[in-house]
Amino acid sequence: MRLNKIIRLSIYFLIFFSLIYFENLSIGSIKLTLVWKIPFLIYIIIYLLTPGGKKSNVNFSKPAIILGVQKNLNLGFLYSMDSIVQFIKGVNLFLFTKFFISNSSFSAGRIRYYLIMISIFIIVSFIPFQLNLIEPLSTGIDTETFGASSGIIGIFNTAHNAAITLSLSIFCLIYFIKIFDYNTKILITTIISYGIFLMLFTYTRTGLVALLGSCVLYFYSINKGVKIYRFVLLTVLICIPIIFIINSSESLKNKILDKRDNNSEVDFNSVGSGRLYMWSINIYNWYEGTIDEKIFGVGREKALEMMNVKIGRPFFSHNEFVDILLRHGLLGLFLYLLYLYNIYRFIIKKTGGTKYFPLSVLLAYIIINIFQGGHFFIYEVMFALIMAYAYKFNIQRKKMILQCQKKY
Repeated sequence: MRLNKIIRLSIYFLIFFSLIYFENLSIGSIKLTLVWKIPFLIYIIIYLLTPGGKKSNVNFSKPAIILGVQKNLNLGFLYSMDSIVQFIKGVNLFLFTKFFISNSSFSAGRIRYYLIMISIFIIVSFIPFQLNLIEPLSTGIDTETFGASSGIIGIFNTAHNAAITLSLSIFCLIYFIKIFDYNTKILITTIISYGIFLMLFTYTRTGLVALLGSCVLYFYSINKGVKIYRFVLLTVLICIPIIFIINSSESLKNKILDKRDNNSEVDFNSVGSGRLYMWSINIYNWYEGTIDEKIFGVGREKALEMMNVKIGRPFFSHNEFVDILLRHGLLGLFLYLLYLYNIYRFIIKKTGGTKYFPLSVLLAYIIINIFQGGHFFIYEVMFALIMAYAYKFNIQRKKMILQCQKKY
């Protein structure tokens, strides 16, 4: 690799590192994350309003926009900056996907390069923290009840954000490893292994389940039929190191099995750090609501207040479907399911033979929304890049087939 390329990549890495690492810091009352995210989103929106931005059809656009609007039309709606932020979060995935597809500078090859580099940047960004050269600005999951001090968090603001983003980065490298030569494959395999180690020691299970879900679907897609033994072999090869790492750490095993210290005090007792309990509470809160609240929802603030009354903490459900049901009612849940269905339909219709790449990520996305919920900026940017890559690669392949047919 040439020296100027190494220097250029190092500069890009430092910029990427700084943008994510410092995003929770504030200048006065303004968080640094808004300083770059808002201009970035404004640029995308302006571009999409130009003739060039309108030329491609992303068929989950209407459900995304309607869902974003409906999230601010519940009975607890109050006009505020938070309402605007929630709307933007709801349409992020659509905006990113349409932008990457519409912009001709994002070819399939270039998007592939971006996905590989972003994935490597994310995993490598943890090295300074592991070497104790720098401290995280946020705290990881408190794991004292499982026999450890704290989970790995790196440049991210939460352990779940770290684990979920790591899981997608690992999967991207697994998918693209086939394009590299032998020596580079060894390097990429090392990075993947390190990424799996990091993801496990965030002490969150959501990223692990999302990675396993996406890998199982992808491995099945490339090994179905008479090659089913390869599917089983690849799945086992991914699972063996994970099981080995879990068994080598008592605290990690305790976290995976939700086995807590006998002396620890737990506010609510149920499987999955209280997830099933919180799901049942919010489903019951929805059931107890008025007809209007059941249809349109109680809003974000009231949902938190209701949970606070029940368990003494203002938590969401850790399940996007249950949260949407309570906050935005049956109408919101229907629109959200329609939104996910339209993403699925877009992938099936527009990405051809590469459909299992974005489909595997969609499965992981649904798993994340079942066990955690919320919006993760880098994850959604990468998901949008993956859908755009599959879309453009499919078009590129069709053009090549047509050219070959014309020749012969």
